[in-house]
Amino acid sequence: MKLHISQSLTARIYQAGWRSNLVLTASIDTCFERNPRFLFDPVGLSMTPIPNSWVLGILPSNWELKLIVKITRRLSKMQYCPYICLCFSSKLIGMMSGRQSVESYYSIEIDEFFKSAFSVDCVVFGFDNEKLKLLLIRRGAEPFLGDYAVPGDLVYPNEDLDVAAKRVLKELTTLTDVYLEQVQSFGKVDRHPFGRVITISYYSLIKINDYDLGAANWAKEAKWHAVDDLPRLAFDHQEIVNACLDRLRTDVLNKPIGFELLPEKFTLTQLQSLYEALLGTAQDTRNFRKRMLSQGILVELDERQDGVAHRPAKLYRFDAKGNAKAGAYKS
Repeated sequence: MKLHISQSLTARIYQAGWRSNLVLTASIDTCFERNPRFLFDPVGLSMTPIPNSWVLGILPSNWELKLIVKITRRLSKMQYCPYICLCFSSKLIGMMSGRQSVESYYSIEIDEFFKSAFSVDCVVFGFDNEKLKLLLIRRGAEPFLGDYAVPGDLVYPNEDLDVAAKRVLKELTTLTDVYLEQVQSFGKVDRHPFGRVITISYYSLIKINDYDLGAANWAKEAKWHAVDDLPRLAFDHQEIVNACLDRLRTDVLNKPIGFELLPEKFTLTQLQSLYEALLGTAQDTRNFRKRMLSQGILVELDERQDGVAHRPAKLYRFDAKGNAKAGAYKS
């Protein structure tokens, strides 16, 4: 709805002493044939008849303009007032002129900018002592009905992104208490066939055996897939997975992560297998062990493996205190 300024009533506003207030008025030709002599109450949002007046209301000048517009639109939908005209004091006319000059910078109506939707996509990596895997759902709703995708959905208008990510993961896979780290946004105009949807990606790394997985809501299946053997994914989810995998591997190279995926007591061979799975590359055994032992994050235990056919290997545990002092792991 266009906002119209009636200069002719500026003098009347001054005479009434409303030098810093906004007055809502109605068009005589279109409204007053229904006798709409009403006073607008900015607190109770109620309309009270008053005699010999065609002023619909008085609003404080410090109200935000978007709130004024919202109230104006509400009034315009009422039967007695199909057309709304805004009258300003000279101070507020200057404010409105500033808004008009800002809007002139854009080639579209400013309301068009607020028609985009937001979504969150959760890229959850899991380790099963052998391979790095990715949690996927099979979609039970359009678009891409029946296709695999990472767990994701739309964000409610009154919902924070981090809260939405945890909600969506729980609703679609039943997973809870999963730490999710925000990675990046994806906003190609045509990435969603239903309209403009900007998505925020999150990633996590969990131990598969510690969680019970189940499909829920509109997800028809929730299943782990090897990262090196993924099916075709819906939307731009392959691009999202690649970005999150790059972040995971960068984190592995720069800080000790993934130890929660190992048993409390583990061998260096198990640790090397984990890093090879996370990085996707083979590691030289001698150099790998030398680097990891020099980090100060491993504590050698006076214990060895038992129940194995080969020579029992030494056991180690992760030193949380040493983690704070550890430098970057470099391959």
